[in-house]
Amino acid sequence: MIDWDQRVGRVYQLLFYARNVRCMKIRQFYWIKLNKKMTNIHKLKNLLLILVVVLLASAPLGVALARDNDEGNGNREDNEEELESSERSNNVEKKFSIEKEGNTKIEGATFQSISSGNVFTVKIFGLNAMIDSTGATIKTSRGNVTVSLASLSSGAILDIKGRINPDTGVVMAKTIKVISNPTVPPIPPIPPTISLVNMTNIASTSATVNWSTNENSTSKAYYGTTTPLNLATAQTVGNLAMVTGHSLGLTGLIASTTYFFVVESTNTVNLTSTSSQISFTTNAVPNQTTLTTSLVAQHNVQDNCWLVIDDGVYDVTDFIPSHPGGVNAIVSRCGTDASTIFDNIHSPEVDALLATFFLGNLGQVVTLP
Repeated sequence: MIDWDQRVGRVYQLLFYARNVRCMKIRQFYWIKLNKKMTNIHKLKNLLLILVVVLLASAPLGVALARDNDEGNGNREDNEEELESSERSNNVEKKFSIEKEGNTKIEGATFQSISSGNVFTVKIFGLNAMIDSTGATIKTSRGNVTVSLASLSSGAILDIKGRINPDTGVVMAKTIKVISNPTVPPIPPIPPTISLVNMTNIASTSATVNWSTNENSTSKAYYGTTTPLNLATAQTVGNLAMVTGHSLGLTGLIASTTYFFVVESTNTVNLTSTSSQISFTTNAVPNQTTLTTSLVAQHNVQDNCWLVIDDGVYDVTDFIPSHPGGVNAIVSRCGTDASTIFDNIHSPEVDALLATFFLGNLGQVVTLP
């Protein structure tokens, strides 16, 4: 026959051990639960037995300490039993059970936050429990996919298996199953950021526009001679390669003309950024001409002396005063083809000196200073 007074005394004994746990919430939980049911103990003795099991399972650390004390006193009959508490709330089955040797199962625990490192807090039956996930495997309930602790959001529902540390009350988890994890709204994508827009290689009919973006994006430039620039009618050049460093060549420009341009980049999620309008001016057309014998003939005086030597055109004006053979030897031949006399008199070593005055070959288009 069950001695109910002894059972009640057992409950109070366990409460006495629990006060050494330094967990006020656990002790309060014992007293609140017990006081609510104590008035019905003598009327519903069967209910009392169930209540005792629930109370014990709801405070794992106190139970662990009480078990250690029972073993010291030779009272081992309760150690062979599994202590368990369960309920269903919001369609979630919640369960907290402690088996022999401290093996612990927690089902339907609500993830609160990461305390430090691999340690985090869950809530079960209104109480917070510390879980150490060091070495534990965290997987989803669907597909058995491994996830990280950092991916869990507040409110995630977890099933945890491990072993409780009777000295600290921390559950050393072995496996953690994520039953549900609230969806964290993703950060809305934003267009790329355009910076460092500049022009290089500006010539009379061409130029290069350069810029940077903070993410891989396409390259496009709009350009024209009117302001504000009308992007719908402006000339364009582009490149669909996804890069962060952008460079496009603008061609077909008019010399000595101010151009206006805008650059544009589109990222991988099809969001586009456009720069402000910038201007540049092309260079003037250089003094270009074709070297001919008639052009050479116009440079026939000491202060402007060109010679043709073996189809090469040379401006020897600055060399005349230092010519070893005298000034007249060159001035008399300014504006003419002096190939024969030059080759007959000079050694090949003089060719290196002559090269410093080279303008180009007959028939070649050159830029003159």
